[in-house]
Amino acid sequence: MALTPVRTGILPINALLSWTLLLCSMLLLSGCPRTSAWPDSSAGTPPANPPLYGKCDKIGTYNIRFDRFDETAQQIAHATGCGIITDNSTAAVRPHPVVGTMTIRQAVQMAITGTRLRITHQDGESITVE
Repeated sequence: MALTPVRTGILPINALLSWTLLLCSMLLLSGCPRTSAWPDSSAGTPPANPPLYGKCDKIGTYNIRFDRFDETAQQIAHATGCGIITDNSTAAVRPHPVVGTMTIRQAVQMAITGTRLRITHQDGESITVE
């Protein structure tokens, strides 16, 4: 087996390229924050302190199974301060059960999914359903 002489002071192009890429990567990553602002997606749970925008964004645990939407809306809004605005025409609509931990907005949406009812307006303090 014959040895080939290596010229000193000259780096092979492969080594030079890999060192350059490593140095660039380190420089780019040094500007990144060490913690993430995003919740841990592997946990499968909502973040511990979600941002609250109004009374309708409060989180609650629900187990509501009524036959009329007006009863469901009253139970969702009870003691939260979030007004669920509707009229008598929605009373006869049979809502879906609302079960689980969610915001008031999500609870209303779960109740009316698959029905003729729609959220026509919402803000931090109220939700209008027609």
